[in-house]
Amino acid sequence: MRNLFKLPNSKVIRSLVSRSIVVVLSLSGLLSGTTHAVGVVEAASCARVGQTRTVAGRAQVCAQQGARRVWVSRQKGSRTPVSSGASAASTTATTTTTTIKPGLPRSTADRPGNREWDVKFIYATFLDGPDNRRDVNGQIAGIAADVNRYFETQHPGYRARFDLFEGQLDVQHIEIPMANKEFYEQLFVDDGWILEDYFQSLLNVAGLNWKHGMHENVYGKNRRYYFMFVEGYRGKKFGDKGVSYDYECTGWDNHWTGLGVRFLRRLDGRDCPGQVGYWIPSTDNSGRTPPGFEEMCDKGRGMCRPWGWTLLYALMNFMMLPNGRDECEYVVREIIATPTPDRPYANSQYSDIWNTGSFWQYPIGHPKLATLDPLRNRYFKIVNGQYAGEKCRDIQYSPMWERIGG
Repeated sequence: MRNLFKLPNSKVIRSLVSRSIVVVLSLSGLLSGTTHAVGVVEAASCARVGQTRTVAGRAQVCAQQGARRVWVSRQKGSRTPVSSGASAASTTATTTTTTIKPGLPRSTADRPGNREWDVKFIYATFLDGPDNRRDVNGQIAGIAADVNRYFETQHPGYRARFDLFEGQLDVQHIEIPMANKEFYEQLFVDDGWILEDYFQSLLNVAGLNWKHGMHENVYGKNRRYYFMFVEGYRGKKFGDKGVSYDYECTGWDNHWTGLGVRFLRRLDGRDCPGQVGYWIPSTDNSGRTPPGFEEMCDKGRGMCRPWGWTLLYALMNFMMLPNGRDECEYVVREIIATPTPDRPYANSQYSDIWNTGSFWQYPIGHPKLATLDPLRNRYFKIVNGQYAGEKCRDIQYSPMWERIGG
């Protein structure tokens, strides 16, 4: 195999496989209104008002203190602060009580763990920076936690299996050995499998066993899902007839082989609006919107997403395309061979979270937030339609789930 870090000058064969590129942005949960908490302010900052944790046996809650969100010790009988205007129904749905330990230090290696049927999180930076240390400051862990909170509302008693070490999310740091501009200009050229080859080499050098398999016409063989947060901007999106345009604050993925990527910066280097943030409180009546909300959302419904929709969507696709289960390989090949407009998700309802135009602008647990397969006829607990009883398509049978509590 050629040295994939030095790309060839000539073009390679154009891909015969349609790429599933999801246009997603996760917007910040800048919770408006004044909140109050009873307790002592901790030194550490936190990401989301209302989030709770237990450290050394002491309950803490994330509260707004002026311009900062900080951990405060929660006294007995005190209520978790929420955004002003939040209804009683959504208050419960937007809090979580996860006992955590101090965050893991940065690691460039995959710490010991299961390494099969789980999600491996990666934080990637470029040679020319920046580095916001999202792998150790809790931002990536917050998205992962929110995604599982959503899954738990849809599949009570179960959650997606994440790669953990000593009870904490094991996020591996990788440095991409080139400048962001070089990455943008040389890899996003919509030719052959240049990008897939590069990511495969990058992950393999980091000790991660991801293989796209497209050269061998082999799909769905990976038994692990890799999700990478990239501290930089991606390249162009190519459409019909060779038309291309810049793609800001979006993702890239290869669902067939288990790799999803979220880019965290715009072309000019600025942070994407809340790309590592949380849901927008639709029940907030203050009239204020989070920074960047209008800028991104005026480009269409698909351009702005709360919490971890990118990750959520990617995981559902990975489970529905039963990777690593040889007896189910026919499903992967059947979907790849089906024209995009005819694929099962193409005409799903807005009430289905699998629809790229789904109802997203509600906190987790809100009755208007889109759900998993509401008609039960496509991919989850299927009891209706032509796929009823097909365990290879039904993600409730995926080995990616784990039962809460063991």
